Amino acid sequence: MTHCNLDFIKSINPGSNTFTIKVIKLFLNETPKHIKQLKFEIANANWGKVYEHTHKIKPSVLMLGFPTDMTEALLNILKYSQSGKNTDQIYNLFKAFETKISSIYYELDQELKKLEK
Repeated sequence: MTHCNLDFIKSINPGSNTFTIKVIKLFLNETPKHIKQLKFEIANANWGKVYEHTHKIKPSVLMLGFPTDMTEALLNILKYSQSGKNTDQIYNLFKAFETKISSIYYELDQELKKLEK
């Protein structure tokens, strides 16, 4: 895999792909909705809602071993939206995250197909 490192999630239940498959499916089904809503809330400077949606995405990003730059961008969005500080940086952090997310979706979809065989 180019972007994600699934070592952590695979280590949770070695020898079985069931948990990994469930997490990837959940991510692929739910995250696009949160990303869309996150974009809307950032545009409207609704930092409480930005925090909520970012917080929902965070566990999957960490479990699926996202690249460091994407993880750091997401964690900074979480921190800034919660504290109300540096909110002027949230839009650019989100754009950096968003530009790579479609390649993550594709990569995870391909991995899912392999795991389900």
